[in-house]
This record gives sequence, C-alpha cells and structure tokens, in this order.
Amino acid sequence: MRIALDASCVARPQPTGVAAYAKNLIRSLAALDKENAYYVGYRLSRIKYRERFLRLSQPNFKMRLFHDLPGLRLRRSLDIFHGLDVRIPSWKGPQRVATFHDIGLLLYPEFGTARHRDKILRRAERVSREADWILAVSRHTSRDIQRYLEVPERRIRVIHEGVEEGFFPRAPEMCVEALRPYGLSDPYVLFLGGLSYRKNVSRMLEAFFSLCTRTSSRIQFVIGGELGHGASEILAQINRSSLRDRVRWIGYVPPEVLPCLYSRSLAFAFVTLYEGFGLPVLEAMACGTPVVASTSGSLPEVAGDAALLVDPQDARQIEEAFLRLLEDVGFRESLREKGIERAKHFTWQRAAQETLAYYTDICAQPR
Repeated sequence: MRIALDASCVARPQPTGVAAYAKNLIRSLAALDKENAYYVGYRLSRIKYRERFLRLSQPNFKMRLFHDLPGLRLRRSLDIFHGLDVRIPSWKGPQRVATFHDIGLLLYPEFGTARHRDKILRRAERVSREADWILAVSRHTSRDIQRYLEVPERRIRVIHEGVEEGFFPRAPEMCVEALRPYGLSDPYVLFLGGLSYRKNVSRMLEAFFSLCTRTSSRIQFVIGGELGHGASEILAQINRSSLRDRVRWIGYVPPEVLPCLYSRSLAFAFVTLYEGFGLPVLEAMACGTPVVASTSGSLPEVAGDAALLVDPQDARQIEEAFLRLLEDVGFRESLREKGIERAKHFTWQRAAQETLAYYTDICAQPR
C-alpha cells in the first residue's frame, strides 16, 4: 500500500492533543510497518514551524510538502490519503480517510466564536460527506457523527488513542527541577486544558472555592493551558475571589513537564462539558494520579470505573469529589491503582496495529 498522512497539525508552536495523536500514531506506524510506503506530508503554510516536523529514519517513511492539497503529485499512485485532523483533499483517486476527534462545536455553539464555529462546522460537514471512510477516536464520537452528521455506521471505524510510554509515576525527587519554575506547593488539584467555557473551568473553580471554606488544608488549584473562548470571564471570577491566591494559572505546559506535574498532584480534575476522547485522563492515570472526571461525552468510556465521575453541571458534586479525595487516603490509593491498570489498556502500539488493519480492510473494499 502507498499511504499519505497529513501531519500538518503536528507543526504548531504549541502542540495540542490532536498533534499528540498524529505524532504518536505516525511514530508507532513507523515502528510497526516496514513494508508499506508512507508519505508524511505538511501543508506549505506550516513550513514556518518546520522544526516541529517529525524526523523519521525508516526508509519507507518519506516527508513531503503539500504545496496545494488538490495538486498532490502522488495522488495517482496513492492507495490511501489519511487526514489526521478532519482534513482531506477535494480531489478523488485514493481512498480518503479522515480522523474525527469530536464535533463539540456542532453540539454546543457557545464553545466558540461564531466565526471559528462556522469555519470548523463547514469543514466537518464537507469532510463527513466527501470522505470515503472516517476514523473516530471513541464510540461516543462515532455515535455523534452518525446522529448529527448523518454518516452511516458502516463508514466509521472506532480506534482509541493511547498513552505515551513516558507517562508513569514519578518520585518527588525526580520532579524538583522540572517543577521549580512553577513554584508549586503541595497539595494541589490539577486541571489541564486551558481557560474556556468548554472545559467548565468556572464551575470547577466554584467547587474549589467552596471546598477551601470547608478544610484547613492550604490546597491549591493549578490550571495549565492556553487562554480560550470565555477566558476573560474566568479570569475575572478568579480575581473577584478572596481565595484567588489559591489558584495558579501556569499557561502552556511543555510535554516533558507533564508527567511530573501529574505525579505531584493530589488529584487531576477533568470535569469538562464535552470531550471526544479525553487523553489527559489517561495520562494522569498512567502517572498514578486519582482522577475526577465528567459523566458527559466520551469520558466514562475512557475512564471506566477507574475515576470518580461527577455531573459537570453540578458544582456541589464536584466539590464533594474534591473533598473525598483530599480526606480519604484509602480511596485515593484505590483510584491510583485502578487508574494505572486502566491506562495500560490504551497504547499507541495497539492504535497503530488497528489503524494498519483498517488501511488493509479499506484497500480490500471494491471501488
């Protein structure tokens, strides 16, 4: 097979979860498949971030610049074109596969500005119509695509994401240097994902501020990630509180720091309003961190019984979950052990194996 992979999402100044998906899937395919020919491509607009391009030494993996997706020279010889971030070329020829990570903006218009929402939705609707096949990162995302984009189930394959091997519990002495720039003190509850409506940060803060009035612990709430839609209101909420010194927004966190940040936290809070997968939940679990997660979206599918699940609309439930993890050492240890075992079921090796099998199945289909 001759397969083109659009890896443009990797080439960003601050890689996102989608970039992590593309990077890890491609590297795992390269480790697994020594036979088929791969062309890892980047749109020309990404050349300014070329230091982020993946460096692959395998001879069957070659890098290409897509000067213009409709004009890709390889199109006549390709068997598959896989857009790893809901993008496919408009031309026909190879079988076109698109990975859908979520359709949150379609379900919840308030998650973004009108301009951004319209742009994303136009792309999702076009790709859902024109792609020959769709790869969904969760069963929940697959059901959403079927229901709201009217894609038949036979065109969709569900393949879960994985956890990088670098995520494992770190002893305190291993984290001193990595966390020194952040000046954090124990204990702290961690949230990663940025300041936005979608991530439900406002309600988690409401729960945290109430928790602080019920305990003598000097617990902190640490937020990592970029400013998103609704950030100004969230920052104002923090600044109005007399407990604002307990909240630390540390901005974008480099990937190499994440394992220590997870490992040192009392708990990881990911009580978001909607997720197509929720990779940070698995990363935290792999690091031995107890997780409080949402009952919405794909998170119950990912977390199983290894997290404390709460209604994201109920600040009281969130607060009680924080309090239980703060006070009940035995329960924390139980979630820690369950989480480590749960995370072992999600590997990039398995994701690559299933994706390669999907390619093979696709090429066996009559055109």
